[in-house]
Amino acid sequence: MVEERAYRLLATEKFCLFLGGGHTVTIPLQKAFGKYHLAGGGGQNQIGRAHV
Repeated sequence: MVEERAYRLLATEKFCLFLGGGHTVTIPLQKAFGKYHLAGGGGQNQIGRAHV
């Protein structure tokens, strides 16, 4: 569910900031980013990640 919702948000081409807890959030987000960029989304935008 996290992966699908994140992918739909990324597809809006707006700035997205995702905040989450453990790996149950982080891993699906990474999958959504990968799927989105493999599909040609994001142009030359870079992906940043901070783990605090």
